[in-house]
Amino acid sequence: LSEPTAEHDGAGFTFPTLYTLITTFASLLGCTLVLAVQKKTRSLDWAKFRQSWRGIVGVAILTVISIWASDASLMYIGVTLNQILRATMPMPTMAFGYVFEHKRFAWQMVLAVAFIVVGAALAVPFSSPDATPYGLIMAGISTLAAAACISIKATLMASSKENGLTPLVLLWYSSAIAAPALLRSEEHTSE
Repeated sequence: LSEPTAEHDGAGFTFPTLYTLITTFASLLGCTLVLAVQKKTRSLDWAKFRQSWRGIVGVAILTVISIWASDASLMYIGVTLNQILRATMPMPTMAFGYVFEHKRFAWQMVLAVAFIVVGAALAVPFSSPDATPYGLIMAGISTLAAAACISIKATLMASSKENGLTPLVLLWYSSAIAAPALLRSEEHTSE
């Protein structure tokens, strides 16, 4: 990766959705192959999809937002800074787990996560030329979307016996919904 220069304000990236698009299609293809070969894992069912469609679409939308915002942030902040900010993900994941999954956490765990977040925040070089406010906001949106996605997935899979949403099936559904959105995003950014 190239370092930011006077001519280039970003971190040396153009909008990198192609890589993510390819991995999303690979996930969809891989899930399809496993579901085709392993008949016992095949729980794709239109009636069960309709029962949980809001959650499935929510997972797909949050996945696209997380990917898109993370990729967008890389045009304005460095990869290292992006990863430092994403290291704060345990805190919003715990908050969303509390709200969506009604989980309770021991105070020791909350304190440990708070130290992680404070440490990550202290590591952010705000005076650095690759720490633009837009990049930081996009990385924050990406982190929040990914954290919410984790909790919604856990909520959906908690009743997998009733709704058939095993991890494989949920990944298949969400990849099938996310791939066209990412494809559309790649078309716009390559123009």
